[in-house]
Amino acid sequence: MDSLDEEEVYEVEKVIDIKWEENCHGKEEERYRVRWKGFKPIHDTWEPFSSFMTESQILVQNFRERYESLKKETETSSSKVCHVNILSEEIELILKKRKQKTETKPITIYFVKWHGYDCEDATWEADSELIHASDKIETFLRKQHVDYSKHHSEYFSDEALLTPDDPHPRRCMEDELFSDFKKGKSVYTRVKSRKSSDKVHDKSTGVHPSITDGLPKYNPKRVQEVFKKQINFTLSLSKQEFCSAVQN
Repeated sequence: MDSLDEEEVYEVEKVIDIKWEENCHGKEEERYRVRWKGFKPIHDTWEPFSSFMTESQILVQNFRERYESLKKETETSSSKVCHVNILSEEIELILKKRKQKTETKPITIYFVKWHGYDCEDATWEADSELIHASDKIETFLRKQHVDYSKHHSEYFSDEALLTPDDPHPRRCMEDELFSDFKKGKSVYTRVKSRKSSDKVHDKSTGVHPSITDGLPKYNPKRVQEVFKKQINFTLSLSKQEFCSAVQN
């Protein structure tokens, strides 16, 4: 649309996406995402073909030809149904995602950095608006998964070894707990008492420090050899899950 009101005329810079919506007559009609000249991505609008003036209709036609060309390439290169990633040409990368509540159900939205624009001009886009940029979403989700795996592998790095003689209060409590377990004593009673209090008493100082204060990180390879029972019941489970497992 070249004219948004009767006083000012806005120029179409380019058409960057397409979708189909029902019009007032209940029929599906094409809508084109317009990037306006002199405006930022946040000002993009979806317009029907009838809204474009004669000079800008050629931009719509050129976009449509490019879309159909990519669609044919997609259909011949794979038997699987996938979207034409024509919008990806305008997206530099996806920075993050989050859930957003709506009147019907929560939706996923992505923070998009556009080619030729700074990060401050990035926009939040619903997943339904990024159908033609599925490859960008897949790249973002893959990177997010790799970063998550890397973070957890670093948590269990070889630099975080604990010696069997570690005097930390939590280690002492766990040693005592599993010693009782091996002797056939009631583990349920010990777990309940452990769950009810997350602090230990230091007789030398008379204070009650947090049970996790100063606790070094575990390395599962070493702990598995020394405390196999401990790995199965405490390191792989939370306190609540551990209690539930014992009760069952």
